[in-house]
Amino acid sequence: MDPKHRISNLMTGTVQTQLDVLSKLLKQVYLSLEVKNVESRKNLEKFISHISHTSVQVSGTVSIELPIIAIGDDIERDIGDVDLMNNYGTAMESWINTIVETVKRENDQKKRSSQTALAEIELWRSRSASYSNLIQQLSHKSVQIIHSRLDAYCKTENGLGNTVAEEFTKQMKLLSKLNGEAKENVKFLTTLERQFKNLTSD
Repeated sequence: MDPKHRISNLMTGTVQTQLDVLSKLLKQVYLSLEVKNVESRKNLEKFISHISHTSVQVSGTVSIELPIIAIGDDIERDIGDVDLMNNYGTAMESWINTIVETVKRENDQKKRSSQTALAEIELWRSRSASYSNLIQQLSHKSVQIIHSRLDAYCKTENGLGNTVAEEFTKQMKLLSKLNGEAKENVKFLTTLERQFKNLTSD
């Protein structure tokens, strides 16, 4: 499929679908053309990341993007490749932003939600599903490998001062804590759900 036909596909479907198609188009066509131009590639990757975040906000669902980079078996060679580590770092910064934005969105929903008991149950169910979905994606083998590579890279001379791996660990701990809290609240409130329904129907 040529780029013109791909672009024409953006005219159909939902806004979220259009954003997803645009993101794939930029990655599969234009990003590959900017391999040698480091600055242009970084700017394009950031733009793609912004598109992904907008798509999440529009759809209400959370998804992460994995870098289109082959992950080798040689750790020492990988952490010695500064460009590769920068690409991994860009991907990890995107994941960190996704975590932060997801937590913020869930907190905003809490502020806007109805004060009824049943609305509270649905809020926590939605929050638990959102957090669980994100944790599942961030537990992908590729994410774990990239995290371990960046963690090792941050301890090298070239990577000194790079805190992206440390920040990712911090945000993952927070996400896991919030997910545990959401699950416990769902478990507790579910035991009271029938009583709440009876009260609202009276």
